[in-house]
Amino acid sequence: MKLKDPKKERKIIDVTIDIVHTKGLSGVKMSEVAKKVKISPSNLYIYFKNKEDLLLSTFLETTRKIIKHFNEEIPNHPIYKKRIESVFQFIIQAKINKIKEFSFINQFVQSPYLNKKYFEQIDLILENVFGIFRDGQTEMILKDKIEVDLIFALVDGTTSKLVELHKKGKINLDKKTMDNSFKLIWDAIRQ
Repeated sequence: MKLKDPKKERKIIDVTIDIVHTKGLSGVKMSEVAKKVKISPSNLYIYFKNKEDLLLSTFLETTRKIIKHFNEEIPNHPIYKKRIESVFQFIIQAKINKIKEFSFINQFVQSPYLNKKYFEQIDLILENVFGIFRDGQTEMILKDKIEVDLIFALVDGTTSKLVELHKKGKINLDKKTMDNSFKLIWDAIRQ
């Protein structure tokens, strides 16, 4: 059995992200991925057993990479509100700087490829993000009768819309807009 080359596996994932960004999930063809990576289609199957495996692996790896960066960048600020503001700012910047990756993630989570058997894996990846919100509930700073998933949905949805409006030139994500946007989120989630 041939050994997997981690650099080639990373290249396969990067090519998959590029294809999804330009053509959507349905545009991913194993033969095209292999061609762009400059390997034979049969060698691609050494890394991924089929398209579903490729897309799921790409989703999990991309999400893990973003969350790893999140864990490295978010300070454990003693003032909880500042910590949440750091989370908000990180998510905005990540969605601006990692357009292809978030395009892939958004398409994947809305697809039939994401099903209940993978939710546990996603929850493990997002544990630190959810942990920050749970800390706020434990410290009685955030609303404690609202599920953490709902708080995350509010923050994720708001940041997605802000980045979308920014990309369309409808708003400028300057300090004033960022401060006002965070204030709206903070007012929505705090006790």
